Amino acid sequence: MRGLLNYARPGPLVLSKISLQRLVLDTLNFLEHQPMMRGKKLESHVPNDLPFIHADANQISQVLMNLLLNAAQATGEGGRITISA
Repeated sequence: MRGLLNYARPGPLVLSKISLQRLVLDTLNFLEHQPMMRGKKLESHVPNDLPFIHADANQISQVLMNLLLNAAQATGEGGRITISA
């Protein structure tokens, strides 16, 4: 859990063009091995051809991670968490 908290610490704003699909996949890959995700299925329905967005990748990732952690707490064993865009 300490690693998750360190990962989620805010830093300076850095805007860049980012792929939402790549960011979602990276966040899911990071979280899928965390103990609280055990017994839960993570799915991404974010298409490859979405346009890039201009944002801070770390902040968007932090928001996504917080949503996924909340979803994991609310999802029982054998449940499914799906991200769609």
